[in-house]
Amino acid sequence: MLEGRDDLLVFSPRCVSLDSIIVCGNKPKLLEAYELTESSERDRIVFIADCDYDVPSGRLSPGEGLILTKHTDIETDLVELGIVRSIALRAVPSSRGSDDAVASTERHILEEAIKLAETPGQLRHLSAVRGLGLKVGGLQLRRYRDKASRSVSRDRIIEAVRQRTSGTQLTAQEIGSQLEESPSGCRRRWKTHPPPPAENAPL
Repeated sequence: MLEGRDDLLVFSPRCVSLDSIIVCGNKPKLLEAYELTESSERDRIVFIADCDYDVPSGRLSPGEGLILTKHTDIETDLVELGIVRSIALRAVPSSRGSDDAVASTERHILEEAIKLAETPGQLRHLSAVRGLGLKVGGLQLRRYRDKASRSVSRDRIIEAVRQRTSGTQLTAQEIGSQLEESPSGCRRRWKTHPPPPAENAPL
């Protein structure tokens, strides 16, 4: 049992048949289905959901037959498993020359992704653990990146989210100061590169 169709792309090569996978459509539907199953059924049904910010906010924890991602979502777990290195080798021919070349490309890809995603991710975390109701979804992040310097404006993202969140009494400065307590970056050791899972490796 998976949340969405994108998850199907990850798990289908590692399952015997597509008939063994059910896509629930979203996380609430998956959790509802989980609650409706009997304990005996969880011996043969596995529910896989993103941790998101439900775990740090205390709203969700793993259970019998319920597997949660280690990080916020499955994409971040895949980063830890080495998918960025695989992307670099497949998409950037110049990275194939040496270990140093692919490590440099891998680092650059991830650094650029973190620049775009870090502030919205911190805002989502802050909103979840403190119940602020910040409206972060649907931001067009490229609008907040300077084309010349490639830098991303943290202040502009915060202000955009504040304006989209009706009823908030927090100023952009207050939100910004609270973000310092949210996780940042992506835990990654660049000197080691764990191999990606085999194409048809079992779960």
